[in-house]
Amino acid sequence: MSRYLLTLALFVASCVASDVIVLTDDNFDDQLKANPIMLVEFYAPWCGHCKKLAPEYETAATELKGSEVAIAKLDATAETKTGGKYQIQGYPTLKLFRDGEPSDYEGGRTSKDIVNFMKRQSGPAVKVLDSKDALDAFIPKDEKETPVVVAFAAAGGALDTFYGKFANKKRNDFTFGQVSDASLAGDEKMETIVVFKPFDEKKAVFTGELETDAVAKFIKGNSLRLVDEIGPENYRAYVDRGVPILWLFVDPAQKDATDAAINSLKEVAPAFKEDFSFVWLSGVQYKQMAQKMSLSGDKLPALATENDGGDHFPFPESDELTAAAIKAWLTKFKAGELTPVVRSEPIPAEPNDADGVRILVGDNFKDIAMDTNKDVLIEFYAPWCGHCKKLAPIYGEVAKAFSGVDTVVIAKMDATANDAPGDFKVSGFPTLKLVTANDNTIVDYNGARTKEGFMEFLKKEAKSKYDLKEGHDEL
Repeated sequence: MSRYLLTLALFVASCVASDVIVLTDDNFDDQLKANPIMLVEFYAPWCGHCKKLAPEYETAATELKGSEVAIAKLDATAETKTGGKYQIQGYPTLKLFRDGEPSDYEGGRTSKDIVNFMKRQSGPAVKVLDSKDALDAFIPKDEKETPVVVAFAAAGGALDTFYGKFANKKRNDFTFGQVSDASLAGDEKMETIVVFKPFDEKKAVFTGELETDAVAKFIKGNSLRLVDEIGPENYRAYVDRGVPILWLFVDPAQKDATDAAINSLKEVAPAFKEDFSFVWLSGVQYKQMAQKMSLSGDKLPALATENDGGDHFPFPESDELTAAAIKAWLTKFKAGELTPVVRSEPIPAEPNDADGVRILVGDNFKDIAMDTNKDVLIEFYAPWCGHCKKLAPIYGEVAKAFSGVDTVVIAKMDATANDAPGDFKVSGFPTLKLVTANDNTIVDYNGARTKEGFMEFLKKEAKSKYDLKEGHDEL
């Protein structure tokens, strides 16, 4: 019996043994020092996505065991000091720590994805290209291959020093090589950074100051096609580029019209490549997005862009999408000569709904929301959103509680049919924001979606003085 129990105990121990490092508030800093390259999963025990990731994460940790990298996890609901330090707001959140410095992990969630990502973290960030054959093999030629970055830099020089640090920091984003022997440079000048790509003009040479953000922006901009279909695999790259995106909505079934519109963009793009990213997508599949950009969504192809503030500028749908017309329109946009279009439902005859919630639309938003005499709490919602429907009666109770207060407005806006100014970033539904009295500061609401949560939030953040009526909750 004792032998059986010992065997069982060993079996159980082998089942629960883990190669994932368990982090706590107490050991976090020590583990960062002990593991210079460490991937950390910030999780919650109740999170379904975390549970789904767990076996993949465990498999990756086992495969990487004994390597230069480490796989770790931290229960951010229990180890709140560390979770708060890194502003963990969703689960699971994965961050790569290199020498204690964190960066977001945006790769896949399978063990293979994690292993491949972590293997790229060890070893040199820059491939040494010490022969013409090595350089030729490194440069991509097939259009399906991704662009690469090559520094033609003599050892010990300013570019060599900068490039090594830059590549190590950006190794997740780009593939780096270096030629240090001038005799191998061929047509390229020494002390330059070149992006080689298997499309468009084939290469781009950086000529600016050696500053991290400037070099990164250059590489990002020149690693993308001048005109391309946008999708999940490249969306983030276009957004991160930091210039306005010109959206061409097409009907793939209308091949001739689609090809003509794309060709017009290709003709215009070279002259504006530093100022815009040019993309196209199905306006049939993404009709709601076209409408959000202040287009009707019914006429394709159609074109629109937006500025840094989120204001929308649709190309006139009555005009033909010729290269000349697009060029003239973009020139006016750059000069600030175009007026943004604000989507708006009609201003309602009754200003409030049945619960007393003030109804905002595009045309009355600024007058109500930006009134410096009032604190205005706004729910940005979508009619089809289940969470919004669940919130509605609770939000109505808050409105009733403040029904006798002139200096606090509880409001809502259908963000699928109306535009708010660009400062009000709405990426999901419901989104709740308070515009404070006096200075119009915008404060995000991230608390509990309960009446008590809203009341406590307003008590803390509202800048106007108010007293609630008898019978209502006291603050």
